[in-house]
Amino acid sequence: MIKKKTLVVSVILITSVASNLIFAQTDDGYRTEISKPTCVIAYEPAFMLDAGVDNVLHIAVKDTSIKRLLVNASQGTVRQDGEDFIVRPEKFGHVTLKIFNYNDLNNPIFIEERTLHVELQDLIPPVTLAGKRGGEISKGDLLAANGLQLSTSGRKLKLVQCKISITGKDAKYKEFNLLAENFTPEMKELFKSLAAGTKIYIENIRVKTSNSCDSRSLAPMTFVLTD
Repeated sequence: MIKKKTLVVSVILITSVASNLIFAQTDDGYRTEISKPTCVIAYEPAFMLDAGVDNVLHIAVKDTSIKRLLVNASQGTVRQDGEDFIVRPEKFGHVTLKIFNYNDLNNPIFIEERTLHVELQDLIPPVTLAGKRGGEISKGDLLAANGLQLSTSGRKLKLVQCKISITGKDAKYKEFNLLAENFTPEMKELFKSLAAGTKIYIENIRVKTSNSCDSRSLAPMTFVLTD
């Protein structure tokens, strides 16, 4: 169990975000967006977080005069990682983020309060490759894997889509759009020719349960082939 506390942090304003995000207009004229990464350069509006894990969020304000933000959370923790906020709610329910203009360190100005739904982590089972969520992967493990694995925790889960891209010093860039868990014959054949150091990006991952009409995005994964 993570000890409950509220941690206040400040970050530099993020200036590069996707153009199709939903904005919330606040009474004082500021417009704020909160989004989560789905791949290297794509984001989607953030409405739901997972309990007990780090949720990467981008928070940006349209008012370009605001150079610093300060954020606190009603439960769990918030910390800075580069230009990102890492929000880690500790329990199921809701988390309220309070966002401030922090240009003046002695006089934070309230911008907006946003409440996000929090789900238990085991309700959103992870997708893995050879039992891993990223990092180094041997060529033997890659070739032995018939596809992505869904840790269902007793729930029937289906992979709706994901994008798998291959790149590296000795690898010509290749991209696949996968609509099921299993790799295609073309992908398996390509894997045989990959050299150590090749990077495999698995992004835009969306899953759904059999009793749900809505799909849910999961965090992207990056693998580096070791041999």
